[in-house]
Amino acid sequence: MSDTRRRIVNLVSDITQATPADVEEANQFTKLQEWDSLMHVYLVLGIEKEFGTQFDIRSEEHTSE
Repeated sequence: MSDTRRRIVNLVSDITQATPADVEEANQFTKLQEWDSLMHVYLVLGIEKEFGTQFDIRSEEHTSE
């Protein structure tokens, strides 16, 4: 398993309280028990923190002037 994948699996495991093996087995977040939109937000924030980056959620299509 690559370092990036391992870090993401561990992050999802922490968020969902599932084991890393369960996360690997699920292959889709919707297959994880208790997965909801709030966990998705936690995942995005966790990825930003873990990898020292920030997603730009602004889009030219969605901005209003």
